[in-house]
Amino acid sequence: MECVFGMVGKGFALVVADTSAVNSILVHKSNEDKIMVLDQHKLMGASGEAGDRAQFTEYIQKNVSLYQFRNGIPLTTNAAANFMRNELATALRKKSYSHSAKKRDKVAGYLNGLLLPKVAIKYGDVMIRRYCMESSDYNPYQVNIVLAGYEKETGPSLYFIDYIATLHKVDKAAFGYGSYFALSMMDRHYHPDMTVDEAIKLADQCIEEIRSRLVVAPQNFIIKIVDQDGAREHSWRRTTKDKDSYYLWDELIHSPVLQDRMFHVLATLYGFVAVVALVQLIRIQLRVPEHGWTTQKVFHLSIFLANAARCVIYIFRHDIQDLTPEARSIPTDSLRKAFYAINIAAYTIQIALWLIMWWKPIHMLAIISKVFLAGVYLLVALGFLNYGGRLFLMLKRFPTESRGRSKKLHEMFFNAFNKASNQDVSENQVLNFIYYFLVEILLSCVVLFTLRQLPPKRVTKQQHFE
Repeated sequence: MECVFGMVGKGFALVVADTSAVNSILVHKSNEDKIMVLDQHKLMGASGEAGDRAQFTEYIQKNVSLYQFRNGIPLTTNAAANFMRNELATALRKKSYSHSAKKRDKVAGYLNGLLLPKVAIKYGDVMIRRYCMESSDYNPYQVNIVLAGYEKETGPSLYFIDYIATLHKVDKAAFGYGSYFALSMMDRHYHPDMTVDEAIKLADQCIEEIRSRLVVAPQNFIIKIVDQDGAREHSWRRTTKDKDSYYLWDELIHSPVLQDRMFHVLATLYGFVAVVALVQLIRIQLRVPEHGWTTQKVFHLSIFLANAARCVIYIFRHDIQDLTPEARSIPTDSLRKAFYAINIAAYTIQIALWLIMWWKPIHMLAIISKVFLAGVYLLVALGFLNYGGRLFLMLKRFPTESRGRSKKLHEMFFNAFNKASNQDVSENQVLNFIYYFLVEILLSCVVLFTLRQLPPKRVTKQQHFE
């Protein structure tokens, strides 16, 4: 009793899917995410046979990532939809007629034994085709897709792709037994200029209708949104009986209200530490102004600057996040020219230094040359670390049976990092708060406590005699 549906609003697209993993009459799990994030601005909601759905969606995701890795630009939503449609059509038609001659002769002999020659000739192809379609070699993907995406030029879009490779660009779409009720609700209440809040309200109405109308209805749903800020999870819709401690924790860490509160608390704590460090720095300066920049003063100034910067960043966090789509939309066509220019400049400067040292040896030029080479080598090492890490993550997505996969992964082990190790911390608001509190705020407080003692006041001779 699967169900997935989506709609397009004003500047966004929304996809909703149930989270039940069902086989026959058994429910294996009720928290499976059936909406896959293809890239930063694409969502793919899928329904169908569990094996086909998992295999096909992962295959599509890896190929979309591979295209972006090879070409440096992501697929458009329209191109991704046509790629999916082509793969479904290929799976639908492959091996349908590529059976052995023995099977065809068996069918033809059976027809010739029962029918007249002309009748056998007329209906032979039909029977052979039916026999081929019922054989084990005919194995299309039993997967239905709702693809949502966002492009800066064209805005949001939604595509309807069913298991027989039918492709349409639509404003709203639905698959599964619940699609009848979801489409009915959307047909009555949907309009193209819906806001996010209106779309979420309509999605909740569709979910409630599905739960109340179907005899065996999925109880849990997940909602995801894609817009100019990227593809992201919005919320879950669960029944009361499924809201155990795990689900309550999951809802807690994904709450936008909690996220804002966490960052407000962090900004307050950073601001408090910065004020304490500044006040202590002023007190030390007033106590011993003639000593200049001592170690104690430098530590207090560093703590003040670091914590004040963090405080300002978290206060204006939303404004800073709004710059992310603009930064990602910067064209990369000039990177190759910049690469050649940087190489030419580096070699030119180094050769010039060598010629000057050969013409007139100066000790200072030798030091400058060594420092310059050290800086170049450092930048090259950082570049290899960056691209090696990206290649490591790309190879990790390849099938385990790929040739050389294990060998290459071991070769790049020392210059790549596993992104999955820090993913939970970066997206989990509670763990995020704990991380910053322990690593930065608490350590700053420890340093301030250690250096809390003020230097003794300077006693003049007159005060000493008195």
